[in-house]
Amino acid sequence: MKTKINHIFFFSLTFFGLTFFSSCKRNDSSGCPDTTPSYYYLSADDKNKIPFTGTDTLIYVSNTGDTAKLFGQEKKDYYNNVRSYGGNPDCSQGSSNYENTLLTFSRNNTVLNNLKYCLYIDVITSFSGLDISIDNTSFNGWIFAAINNESNYKDKVLINNQLYNVIKLKANNDSTSVIFYNHLYGILKIQLSNNQTWLKQ
Repeated sequence: MKTKINHIFFFSLTFFGLTFFSSCKRNDSSGCPDTTPSYYYLSADDKNKIPFTGTDTLIYVSNTGDTAKLFGQEKKDYYNNVRSYGGNPDCSQGSSNYENTLLTFSRNNTVLNNLKYCLYIDVITSFSGLDISIDNTSFNGWIFAAINNESNYKDKVLINNQLYNVIKLKANNDSTSVIFYNHLYGILKIQLSNNQTWLKQ
């Protein structure tokens, strides 16, 4: 009888120990996502939609006879890093990394001092897009589906007797400022709210 009680006590203790340790192990990892970093890359085709190396010189001539030269400040590649905990503060941090490419052209001109092209992967949709800013005016939020769609190239720009198909894009907060973009040549025409028009040379 005593031996039987000892056996029952031994098996009960063993079961409790296994349950305790397995439970500890389960609680330690429960709810924790895979923390291997995720990377979202720009495609080579998307990158080709900005036809510059980063060290180019852009020249624009206005309808009033002014000339603006903007010099490339090199191309900068970086990642927007988004951290996540998976809802459990005891978990290790996970991360998602979204590729960006930034090209800045600048010079101390009276007007047209700074022009930026920012190619990015959106952190919410994972779609690729393009932001453009000229001085303090921004033209952003386009997805490449729009730029790649030939039916959107409804406007034309005439430069040195050559006609180019372009897509017309308005500024975010200023409907009177417009740019005309061609993915082979970049911004070909700029119309600003001060009634100045600039053509790329």
